[in-house]
Amino acid sequence: MKPVILFLDDEERVLKGLQRLLFRKKTEWEMKFCTQPEEVWALLDLQTVDVAVVDMRMPKMDGIAVLKRIRELQPQCIRIILSGQSSEEAKYESVDVAHQFLAKPCETDRVISTLSRALSLSELIADKALRELVASLGSLPSAPRIYQAFESLVKTDTCTCDEVSLLVSQDPALCAKLLQVVNTAFFGLPKEVISIPEAINYMGYEKLKSLLLVTELLQQVDPKILQRFDLDSIWLQGVKAQSIVKAIGSQIDIKSDELEMINAALMFQGIGELALAIQAPDVYQRVLDHSKAEHLSLIDAEKEVLGASHIQLSAFMLGIWGLPVALQTELLSLLEVHIPTEDINATLLKACALLTSSADWEVVSEEFTEAGFPPDWLPIAERSLHA
Repeated sequence: MKPVILFLDDEERVLKGLQRLLFRKKTEWEMKFCTQPEEVWALLDLQTVDVAVVDMRMPKMDGIAVLKRIRELQPQCIRIILSGQSSEEAKYESVDVAHQFLAKPCETDRVISTLSRALSLSELIADKALRELVASLGSLPSAPRIYQAFESLVKTDTCTCDEVSLLVSQDPALCAKLLQVVNTAFFGLPKEVISIPEAINYMGYEKLKSLLLVTELLQQVDPKILQRFDLDSIWLQGVKAQSIVKAIGSQIDIKSDELEMINAALMFQGIGELALAIQAPDVYQRVLDHSKAEHLSLIDAEKEVLGASHIQLSAFMLGIWGLPVALQTELLSLLEVHIPTEDINATLLKACALLTSSADWEVVSEEFTEAGFPPDWLPIAERSLHA
C-alpha cells in the first residue's frame, strides 16, 4: 500500500504546481490535493494520511488551526507547514503544531527529500501505537525556570552568548525546538546548524525569548508527572555525558565539528524517555517496573515492553522535527551492543552514554583504552563530573 500525502492550499495554481513538481513520484505515493478544509475532514474520515502539507494562510481557516485538527483526528500524521508569507508571530506559534516547515517557492528536490525522509521515519518504529505517541507531540515541555533565568540573564549588561548557550543547553527539549526552527526554510541558512551557540546567534535573543515562552506556555508538564518521576535525572544524564566529552575529547584526536555532533546526540538521547514519561506515564511506569523486576537495563526493558527503545523514539522525534540526519545516525549508534573500537567518535559517544548510566565504570575501562583513549581517561572522566 502506498503512503498517503495530503496537500491543502486555497490557491489552485499552487496545488497544480505541486502536482507538476511531484509527478515522477505518483507511482510511489498516493497524493491528495485539497483547496478547502472540508475536503480534508472528508478525506480523513475515509483513510489514514501519513503526511499533511498545509498552507499557513487561508481565508476560512488558517494552517495552524487545520494542523491542530489533523493532530486530533490522526495523531500519527507528520505535519508540515508550507508558506511564503507568514508573520513572525505565526511562525513561532506554528512551532507547537508543525513538525517541519517548507517555504514558497520551494525547489523540487527539497520538497521530495523532505517528504521522503518523513515517510521513511516509520521504519525506525514498527509499532503503530508508538509512532502515534511520538508523532502527536508538537514539542516537549521546557522547564519554566529556564524562561525566568533567561529573562534575568539577558537584562544584565555583561550577558554573553556563551552564558545564554549554557542556560539553554540545560533543557534538551528547548534545544531541539531551537535547532528545528533555525534549520527551517524561513531562516534560509546555507548549512544545517547543530551548534546551540550558532543557532542562538542566528535567531537572536528576542526570537529565542518568544520561542521559549511559547514552548513553555503550550506544553506545561502536569505537576502529578513531576511528583511521580524524576524528570531532571533524565536530561541531566545528557549534561553529564557532555562533561565527559569535553574532558576526554581534549585528549584524543577529534575535530571540533565532530565533537559538536557527539554533544548534540548525547543531549537528545533522553528526549524519547521524556516523551514516554510526560505523554504516557502509565506505560513508562510499566517499563520502569519491568526493568527493576527483571534486572534489565532501561533500553532492554523498553524493547520487551514497547518493542522499541527511547533512543529510537528520540531519533524518530528529531526526524519529524527535521533536524540533521547525522544526529539520528549518531543517536542510533548508541544501540550497538559492542564498543565500536574502529571509530573513535562512536567510541566516545558510547563511552559517555555508558559512564552516565552505569555505576561500574571499571568493567569497560580496558576496552576503551584499547579503542584509543588515553591511559588515564577514567580519572579524567570522573573528575569532569565533579568539576
